[in-house]
Amino acid sequence: MKKTRIIVTANQKGGAGKTTVAMCLADALSRKGLYVVTVDADPQATAFKWESRPSSSFPRFPVRVEKRSGFSPLEFLQALNQLNEEQKRATGEDFDFIVIDTPPNLASSDLEAALFVADQVVVPAKPNGMFVDALEELFPLFAEINELRATHGRPRLDVRLLVNFMQAHRRTNVSLVTVLRESVAKWSKLRQVRAKVLATQLKQLSAFENAPNYRTSLYRIPGSRAAREEVDQLLEELL
Repeated sequence: MKKTRIIVTANQKGGAGKTTVAMCLADALSRKGLYVVTVDADPQATAFKWESRPSSSFPRFPVRVEKRSGFSPLEFLQALNQLNEEQKRATGEDFDFIVIDTPPNLASSDLEAALFVADQVVVPAKPNGMFVDALEELFPLFAEINELRATHGRPRLDVRLLVNFMQAHRRTNVSLVTVLRESVAKWSKLRQVRAKVLATQLKQLSAFENAPNYRTSLYRIPGSRAAREEVDQLLEELL
């Protein structure tokens, strides 16, 4: 029996692009012929609205989005197992991937529950001093979740930080990526968290903004080739 892999996007600071990253990853995975579902654990339900309220001008987003919030860690795990059971009854197969979008709130029980079930955590971050500083607050939470996971026989979190909204022509962006790499190495050692900065970066491209605006797939947006290639590269690095 295959194991469903769970990818969680997380950042306690709004505006980092975690919902867009979650939806683009789910979309890219489905294009490989994999069984994928997105779970919106954010009470704001941005991902759910993206999929459930299609535009009349563009095709509907191709991956189903389910709302699931308000659970304890173990309850959330059971809810995902139930989703898998429903999928198996319908298709004879488990999901290959579940992609979970989380609320931008460090104290959120929904964020904690998602981190508990995650196989991999993707943390989008702007190359911006305030965003880099705010990331430090996540590492004590990662350490706390690792302790909880250990009591249930689950491995430590696999955390990948993704530079998002990158503008490589701006010297400050480039220097802040260096600061981010150094900071993540320091925080990881201090908190005994397994984390690294991904080599792939997502640039500040209009297609990443247009996809949610048009409530459709990034792959159906005109002029989105550069953005699509970056998402494909990101997926390759994660897998």
